Formats: sequence, structure tokens, C-alpha cells
Amino acid sequence: MIAILIRFELKDEGAVRGFDALADDTVAAVQASEPETLIYVVHKVCGGTFPSFLPIAASAGKEGGRTRCPSCGARDRNRHVWLHLKNKTNLFSEQLRVLHFAPERIFRKSLKKQPHLDYINADLERPRAMVHADITQIPFADDSFDVILCSHVLEHVPEDRQAMRELCRVLKPDGWALLLVPISSRRAETYEDATVVAPEDRERLFGQFDHVRIYGRDFKDRLEESGFTVRLEDLRHELGEVRARRFGLRERSPHLHLCVKSDVISKRSRGVDLARAGGGRSNERRNA
Repeated sequence: MIAILIRFELKDEGAVRGFDALADDTVAAVQASEPETLIYVVHKVCGGTFPSFLPIAASAGKEGGRTRCPSCGARDRNRHVWLHLKNKTNLFSEQLRVLHFAPERIFRKSLKKQPHLDYINADLERPRAMVHADITQIPFADDSFDVILCSHVLEHVPEDRQAMRELCRVLKPDGWALLLVPISSRRAETYEDATVVAPEDRERLFGQFDHVRIYGRDFKDRLEESGFTVRLEDLRHELGEVRARRFGLRERSPHLHLCVKSDVISKRSRGVDLARAGGGRSNERRNA
């Protein structure tokens, strides 16, 4: 078995792009001749270098796949979001006011350090949250934020449609929101039952003891009914198989829903506004 270490700490953007391309070509060539090659990957959120990721604990004590970072604990969906934010949005290049619901620890620490961001995180219960807020009654005025980040929250909220309307309300007309929930792609429609309250029943029916539904492919429809125009982002496909494997992204990628306000879309073309929401960056800019 061959072992390859892929690590770079280059600061110049052009140099990183060049090294990235070289690393991809090297990995592809070696794996073509040595399928069992062990690739040491650089974790894109915390910067650690590891021979592999660790398993994720799943329900009933089962292993949920080897996608957890040994250093910071980030999962593949966290890396997926971070790659999208870094490469396809204006989050790290413009002065923005950001609302981050139920913030992931490693994202919170990094985003709070960005001098150009007016960063606010919120949570209903977490003691360290900057603002304690119910997502169905967000305590900010209309059109308050340029960016909203909300990952794996709405599946816990009984009144999720009200939460979606609130997120849309506080988003600025030219802002964007990145929303994620666990989705069963096999389901056309979301399954929910308000009478299911026992933790063991919720785990059996919804996949986790504190979930109140299983979203189906109609999640996008719910968002659009709440005032958003939505585009599904497929960053894994854009990265390509070799690079996706380097970053530990599973084939079953999380659903990234990029949202802008529908009333803005009615005044301009759909394509222009969604490009603006994504920071106006080309798909070719992939120096993750």
C-alpha cells in the first residue's frame, strides 16, 4: 500500500490553485494504478492532516460512517458548508451582517474573528449564544441581515413554516440565506405527526429522538411558500470525485438550499439575483 500526504499552507491564492490542481492530478494518477492507496487529507475547516476520518455515532449505537474530523469533530456536512462559503459566496470578502442560528462551534469561532463581519449567533437554549431567541419569533427588525446561516435546526421546530417566514422577514432584500436540513430523497413529501412525542417513537419514525419530522423533496416547496426563491447547490459534483474524496465528502451530499427573497426576484431576473446571492463567483473558482 502506498501512502500520500497532501498538505499545503500556501497563502497566495494563485499558488494554492496551482498546487490544488497538481495534487488532484497526482491523486487521480496514483489511484488509477493503485486503488488501495491511502490518501492523507487536509481537513478544510481546522487545517489538520489525517490518514482518515473517524466514525460518527448513529442511532442505536450504530456507526454512521467515517466522516468526523479527529481534531475538531466536524462532519462531512460541515466541510461541505465551509467549502461552499469559502468558494462560492461573498462571506469572506465583503462587509456583511450575519445571523447564525444554532452555530456550529468551529464555524462560530472562525466567523467571530472575521473583522469585516458583524456576526451574531442565536440559539434558544445554549448558554454561550450571543442572543437567546426562538427561531419562530426572531427578535430583529425586518431586513436586518445580509446573510443567514441555519443548519439542521428546522427539523427540531414544530412550527417550521413560521420559522421559515421569520428567516425570510429578517433577511435583507439583496441578502442570502443558506439553509440545511436532513432530507430523505426517497420521500416526495415530508412526513410529520404532531401526536408523536415520545423520544423512542421520534427516533423510530423521524430518525432522531428530538426530530419532529422527516423532510422530503418538498422542503424546497416549503421554503418557497414562505417567501424565498431557492436554488439547490451541488458543490460535490462541481468539485469532482477526486477532490470530493480528498475533502471527505460522502457521495450522499447534504442538500444546500441557497435562498433569496422572492419579492426581489419578481423585480429582477432569477439568474442575476441568485448569482449575486452567491457572491458572484464563478464555478471555476475552486481553490478550496
